[in-house]
Amino acid sequence: MVWLLLALGCGWIGQAQAQGLLILCYHEISQAQARQDDESVDVDALARQLEWLRGAGFRFVSLDDAMAARAGGPALPDKSVLLSFDDGYRSVYTQVYPVLKAFRAPALIGLVGSWLSPPEGGSVNFAGVKVPRDDFLSWGQIREMQASGLVEVANHTFDLHYGIQANPQGNLLPAASSARYDPASGSYESHGQFLARVERDLARNSALLRQKLGRAPRAMVWPYDSYTREAGAIAAKLGMPAMLTLDDGVNGPDVPLSALRRVLVGADMSLADFARLVQASQRWPQGIAPRPERAMPLSLDDIYDPDPAKQEEKLGKALDRVKEMGASIVYLKAFHDQDGDGVARQLYFPNSHLPMRADLFNRAAWQLDSRVGVEVYAWLPVDGLRLPPPALFDVYRELGRAGRFRGLLFRGEGLPPAGAPAMGGRDALQLRLAEAVRESNPRLKAASGLDGDALLSGAADDDWRRMLAEYDRVEVSAAPRQAAGGNADDWLRRLQRKVAETPGALEKTVFELPSVDPRSGKPVPAETLAGWMRELNGWGVRQMAYYPGLPDSDAAGWRTLRRAFSLAETPR
Repeated sequence: MVWLLLALGCGWIGQAQAQGLLILCYHEISQAQARQDDESVDVDALARQLEWLRGAGFRFVSLDDAMAARAGGPALPDKSVLLSFDDGYRSVYTQVYPVLKAFRAPALIGLVGSWLSPPEGGSVNFAGVKVPRDDFLSWGQIREMQASGLVEVANHTFDLHYGIQANPQGNLLPAASSARYDPASGSYESHGQFLARVERDLARNSALLRQKLGRAPRAMVWPYDSYTREAGAIAAKLGMPAMLTLDDGVNGPDVPLSALRRVLVGADMSLADFARLVQASQRWPQGIAPRPERAMPLSLDDIYDPDPAKQEEKLGKALDRVKEMGASIVYLKAFHDQDGDGVARQLYFPNSHLPMRADLFNRAAWQLDSRVGVEVYAWLPVDGLRLPPPALFDVYRELGRAGRFRGLLFRGEGLPPAGAPAMGGRDALQLRLAEAVRESNPRLKAASGLDGDALLSGAADDDWRRMLAEYDRVEVSAAPRQAAGGNADDWLRRLQRKVAETPGALEKTVFELPSVDPRSGKPVPAETLAGWMRELNGWGVRQMAYYPGLPDSDAAGWRTLRRAFSLAETPR
């Protein structure tokens, strides 16, 4: 079976262009009968995976090799792979180290200082649970592996590998990227206090590793894959220019050393699954396969309630609706628009310029991410804030610090017509605002809107090309009933063909369908909306959204819409 996979794998990969350094991420490695948790990989499975990699022509390299290549030294060989093991489990020595020696495969291990500090025979506070100190590496074992030349040690924080209370509702978010909320005082630590806390911790762990091992780490592995750009700057200042994330993909020359991608190897992954995972990393640009997306809006106005218990009930129902609909992205409206004119009167996160209606954005974004598993795009209007540029940047930075989310949506309400001279300047401002948010959410994607009629008429061609180049996603309003005469389906087909004319545009363009007729203001029947979705899907459109949604009372309409919208129910 292994040799069949090798034969298939070698031929398959040979058709693809080498993409760059592949870094694999493991955690606990154990005997099959002694698996500790959902991240534990059987040591025999690890050996088979390394055998497959070697047979498929991959070359094992070290972090030193990768950093030397970046510094102008010898280039990495094609199909390079680096192994990494997080958390410093004792199994790295008892199970992994013999395998590394057998394959002469270098590895990087991320160590948490507070888990290594108790004496042998003591206990460790492992994310709130007491576990034996002996579950983790001894200093002697680490020194032996380091002396072999096969193993390099990385900083995995001294004591930031846990969740801290990060909002009034009590959610625990990653300590290395979140401001601490103090329920006693009802306040957050300041941004300066947050940065000082992170710097103290990273410096303490680097000093400990230098003291025990004779050298300081030069790589940082972020707990829970959660970090900020400013925390990254601290790590670099402390001598750790290489930083490892869990962003999917491979590391070509365009990927900075400060944000190296890793592919997480799952516990129950078969060898065939592993082979497909690696093969996909070699097939697609940057090692990331394009995937279909379904985006739905969620307004915090619909969740807010002055009664905290009722507010939690509304949030729970909203989470259930998102899960039922099979969405992959949620556009989370972070402002209160009392009269529907697009002007933000209040915000749902702490900020220094507008009243806060409720501290709700952090809670909702985290619940959507951790409970439902969707990507959250914060939706905040540039024009609707009615603020001068310095204050505007303050508010967007504060939005970034208010939670963990993956995208920023600039909707098109109140924008000048496509092709107007102000459009390019507006995009420049929006992209700068997105950069301000990336200080706290480094992997943030930016999305902006464009009118479908303007795109079809050709009036927006220049804007269209620029937006495809500058934004991660372009939201095109696909409102067929706006067409003057003719069949609405024909209008939608022409829009799809217009987008498809540009290579790669279908992967970045979101077709946003209206659930309310923009001409009459009346609801679009759910079956009509679902029919448009089915047609777009059949024409190869991969990214779809709808706005603003159906009334909560229309249970039958939601069921109809789900069958056409959900990724679980539509062919890909």
